[in-house]
Amino acid sequence: MKTLGQALLFSLLTLSYAQADNLFPTLLSKTKIQATIGNFPDRGTQAEAMDDEVLLDWQNKRTSADCAYAREQSNISLKGFFGGSRGPLTDAEISSLPFGMNTISKLELGANIKIAKDMFNRPRPYVRNPMVKPCIDLESSSSYPSGHSTYARAMAIILGKRFPAKAQALLKRADEAAMNRVIGGVHHPSDVEAGKKLGDLLGKLLNEDDLI
Repeated sequence: MKTLGQALLFSLLTLSYAQADNLFPTLLSKTKIQATIGNFPDRGTQAEAMDDEVLLDWQNKRTSADCAYAREQSNISLKGFFGGSRGPLTDAEISSLPFGMNTISKLELGANIKIAKDMFNRPRPYVRNPMVKPCIDLESSSSYPSGHSTYARAMAIILGKRFPAKAQALLKRADEAAMNRVIGGVHHPSDVEAGKKLGDLLGKLLNEDDLI
């Protein structure tokens, strides 16, 4: 049986752009997304080779603990990204957040992430390059931009407004979650950088609109 959150996210995936545009106040145009994150590196370019170099370097040096940490952050959630024993927020602080904040933010951010991924449709690194061997679960969605990185940065900015003394720690934690996608082998570094740019813009817009 699907949870409420899973049902909502499934419904999101079936929306057309026009339907989503009416439902989500912060939905970005494709032109705005393009201007914000640009294109991913073309096949055979030096920039793509640099993506591979970083991925394979991490693949050679990552430990089982690194992979376990990356796997731990595979599921997007406020507590998973910003709470727990390593996160800057306490359980009490997370519990104090408005009801539905996690679901609403996932839907708002998820709508934009889906549009961006559909625009670019970049293959995952392990699909594009068989030398890349992930150590966490594979993903079925396209690679660019990284949805985890988008969510993590956006929520760090939103939470930083609520907990200003922890703003920098929240951003640092978001960047750890983003890098774990590279360490785990499921995203190119350029996917992560694009996700951070998209997340920074969306976090700013959500804060300005005071939606959550």
